Amino acid sequence: MKKILLLSAVLPLMVGCAYTPKVIIPPHIKRIDIPIFANKTFRYGLEERLTEGVIQAFIIDGRLIVARSGKADAKLEGEIISYSKEPLRYDDEGYVSEYKIWIRTSLLFYDLIHKEALWSDELEESVTYIPEASFLVDKGFSPETEDEAEDRLLKKLSIRIASRTIDGW
Repeated sequence: MKKILLLSAVLPLMVGCAYTPKVIIPPHIKRIDIPIFANKTFRYGLEERLTEGVIQAFIIDGRLIVARSGKADAKLEGEIISYSKEPLRYDDEGYVSEYKIWIRTSLLFYDLIHKEALWSDELEESVTYIPEASFLVDKGFSPETEDEAEDRLLKKLSIRIASRTIDGW
């Protein structure tokens, strides 16, 4: 009976293991410089909003201190390569009832102490949204403007960029 009780207490601990992300940043990197991203798209101001979102994502995460150039151990450089908007669904009269927008970025994370690139990558993120004039609004879906959807997209991408830098994914 004691063995059964012991087994029933220990078994859930052995089976249910949680994933803990492993930090991939070298231990000497404590501060990160994030200069304003470059913008190759037609969307004015996108670079400033994404840069600010990435900075906020690092501040919220708290594992690296965002610092100015000259006081940082590493630098995260980014470029917005493309911004796209595509209709996903149409109503019976041919009007767009749902859109997808996405942003593609090119990133470089550089170790300023050892003067070497730690990684470079292209990340893409997307969201969908229902415009105000969509028939889906009558069916209970919440409408959004492109700017509101873009804000969601930038936040999602910012968090992903910070995770890619710190956790490697």
